[in-house]
Amino acid sequence: MPVNDMQTISVIERLAEHFESSINNSYVRTALISMDLPPNTRLAMQPLTDKIDSYKLHGYRFDEIYSGILALATYIYKVRKEVYPYLKNSLSGKASGDEKILQLLAVDNLRTNMSVLADDVSDLYMRTVQLDKDSHRVKPPVYERMPELKSLGQLLTSD
Repeated sequence: MPVNDMQTISVIERLAEHFESSINNSYVRTALISMDLPPNTRLAMQPLTDKIDSYKLHGYRFDEIYSGILALATYIYKVRKEVYPYLKNSLSGKASGDEKILQLLAVDNLRTNMSVLADDVSDLYMRTVQLDKDSHRVKPPVYERMPELKSLGQLLTSD
């Protein structure tokens, strides 16, 4: 059963906007793009970050949403644990004045962006679980059949 709920689609659109804005800063983009993330994780993120228009028409499958949520949570976790500390420690000593301030702001803003993104992912998860429960009254909801989702809370809240 495809998920076509407009409120859920709206949450996905907001999530995609926050994701896009977090990588569109020249001071952090290279580190985010080159982050060591398995290709299947990047691929699982795409339905929630890149290809929203086609999903608006046809709807999402629950497993696609959950896989995207888990991939985004992994992304957020890795940014917080690997990219942010790296950027914080490698601020260019060559930069001065305004350039140095812009670098500091970009790195600090990355932390805030990851918190906003984590809130959006959590909101999407809660909304999807409710839709999943409502749609699967006879057999178990999809999220119960995906044990890997048990780590979601830790991935989204670890600093």
